[in-house]
This record gives sequence, C-alpha cells and structure tokens, in this order.
Amino acid sequence: MLNSAKFRVIHSNILRPAKADSRRVSHHVATALISVNDVRFEAQIREASGYDIMVDFSRPLPELKPGQHLNVVFLTAIPTVEISIPGIVHWVSGETSSVAMGIMLASPVPPEFLACHPSCLRSSIRFQCKVRGEVHYTTVGTSSVASVLNYSRHGLCLQTRTLPPVGTKFRFIWNQPGQSSVEGLVRWVTGQGESLIAGCEIIGKSGYVLSGLPTSTLTFKETPLFD
Repeated sequence: MLNSAKFRVIHSNILRPAKADSRRVSHHVATALISVNDVRFEAQIREASGYDIMVDFSRPLPELKPGQHLNVVFLTAIPTVEISIPGIVHWVSGETSSVAMGIMLASPVPPEFLACHPSCLRSSIRFQCKVRGEVHYTTVGTSSVASVLNYSRHGLCLQTRTLPPVGTKFRFIWNQPGQSSVEGLVRWVTGQGESLIAGCEIIGKSGYVLSGLPTSTLTFKETPLFD
C-alpha cells in the first residue's frame, strides 16, 4: 500500500517505550529516529497525534529544514522491530540550544506512540505562526485584516477585527511567498473589541500550506497529499 507505515526487523540498543494503556497519553515520553538519506538523528517526541508529530532536538541540525523529506522511525516495544513512516518537515522553531520540529506524516502515528493530554480531543497538532493577510466572510459579504496565529492539518486560528457568526464561510488570503488562500467555515469565536479569535475548519486544502511551503513541496513522492 502506498504511503503506509513499513515494519522492519532491526537490532538497536535504544530503549523502547512500554505499551500504552490508552489512546491518549499525557506524560508519555518516547524517542524517535529521524532518518534522512540513511543518516539517523535521535529526537524526543513532544506531541504525536493523527498524521502529525512534533519532536525536539538538543541541537540545531542544518540537514533538517522546512520541505525536507525524511522517515520517522518509531522503536516499538519489541526490541528487534521498528516502524518507519515517510514524513515532510513543515515547521521549525528554535535556532540555538534546542530545536522543535513539526513533521506531517504519510500515515497515522502508531497507537503506542500517541502523545497528548488526556482531555485533548483534537486529531491533529497546532503549530504556532504569524501569517498576516485579509479574511473575506463570503456568507455575510464583509472583509477584515487578520492574522493566523496557528494552523493544523484541518484548521487554523484566526485573529480578526470583526466577529463572524459561527458557520460563516470564509476565505483567507496572504502574500507569502506568493499570493495564497484557504477557504472553510468558522467553527467558534471568542474575545471582544479588537481582539477577536475565530477557530476555523479548512475545506479543500490542508493547513500545512500556511507554513509558507508550496503545495508541490507538501506532496509525498508516491501519491499527492491533497486529494
């Protein structure tokens, strides 16, 4: 099957995690190996859910930058078995002593490696950003300057000056690196005055495009990411 996780028998001395007892894990710390051109880097899993993983490195790695294709290798509880999943780097934070990295995966995170708060119902991780642009509320025919504060695989968090009703259709347009846009529905709103926040579902695209990478880069070699 294309873009599916691959199981491989290996020999390694790195400690494996114990089997998780539930789907949601709050204090589960595990190690993953990030493989690029057959070179492996050890990383600590900060968050892992759905098709997303966020990992921490103890030092900057020039080999890993946004747009880089790689494999995320999960070390299972069986000492000689690993799971390798293709991924693409879309988000990097930090430049000196430590670096956090967001990677979109070709297939879901294995259940024993899910890492998020037990009360969290989201199926994808939020990645902080600051993308300025203009939002058009197509249902009500109004527009406003706005900024995206974070994005996920299926949505975004929008800071805007106008309060759209829940269920409003929107189109957000920004100019980095070229003019781009996403469309969707407003799912919740909060705040008052000029500090209004809207949680939005994206339809027809993935929120990863807000990373600034072109859609062609956010595509796995075997099959397109966006149907």
